[in-house]
Amino acid sequence: MKNIRTNFNKDVKMHLACSNGDFRLIMKNIYFKDGYAYATDSYILVKNNLSECSTLPKDQIELLNGKMLSAKNYANILKYDTITVSEDGIEATKGEDKAFFYFYQCDSKFPDAEKLIQDLLNKQTVPLAEVGLNLGYLIKLNSSLSGSLRCKLTFKGECNAVVFYSMETSSVGIIMPVLINN
Repeated sequence: MKNIRTNFNKDVKMHLACSNGDFRLIMKNIYFKDGYAYATDSYILVKNNLSECSTLPKDQIELLNGKMLSAKNYANILKYDTITVSEDGIEATKGEDKAFFYFYQCDSKFPDAEKLIQDLLNKQTVPLAEVGLNLGYLIKLNSSLSGSLRCKLTFKGECNAVVFYSMETSSVGIIMPVLINN
């Protein structure tokens, strides 16, 4: 009999969308709020619906609300088959192996990703002749966005972010353009 995996989808590598620098420590985490997971490195931002990018039951998703998990811990958790969320962190098991990953604790607040997304969506869509994108950011976005094989792109202006809407899930990604020197 095959064990059922109760975990985040291992193909959705949200940890890749997190910052890896020491300047903005808060951005080295994945933030969970209202059934969604958010990750950003300030160049890309990812919003994934936890009911679409995990096999966690609703009560476990609710326990994640307001919590942060380091990108490193998230990446390690993906290696396990089953996770159980508690008030302090996540217990992960695979066969006889068990580990406990504590939530990130700090006084700083995660950027208001939902406000940023809504502010951007409220901007007028603009037709553009060309836009510059860093392909490294595009690869990170593809790896960390649930259902990202087919996306609709919306351009919000020459110096504004490009919005990616998954055509398969309710996931949203944002990527900042790069300057094109002519």
